[in-house]
Parts: sequence; structure tokens; C-alpha cells
Amino acid sequence: MDTDDSFEENMITQQRYNDSPDRTNFRCRKNLKIILSIISKERLKISNKFVALQWKMKHIF
Repeated sequence: MDTDDSFEENMITQQRYNDSPDRTNFRCRKNLKIILSIISKERLKISNKFVALQWKMKHIF
């Protein structure tokens, strides 16, 4: 019986840890970094395409 109670207490403690503001902030910051890195890569691709287009336009006219 004690083991079941302690197991439940551990699960509750783990859930509290996962739901704690510090943990949530950590996950949000991590996700934000991933999103920002994806946006940065996409912006770089678009920028490179735009520069290539400008170069082509300059040499056509």
C-alpha cells in the first residue's frame, strides 16, 4: 500500500514540476528558439533569391 501511495505522490510531484512556471518558460524559450531559427533560415533563402534576381535584372538591362 505504501508503494502505491509513494508512486502517486511521485507522479503528482512530477506533474507539478512539469507544470511549474520555470519549466514552462524553459519549454517556451526552447520552442521559440527553434521557430526563430526556422524563420531566419527562410529569410536567408528569400534574401538569396532576391539578390540573384537583382543580379539577373542588372545583367539583362
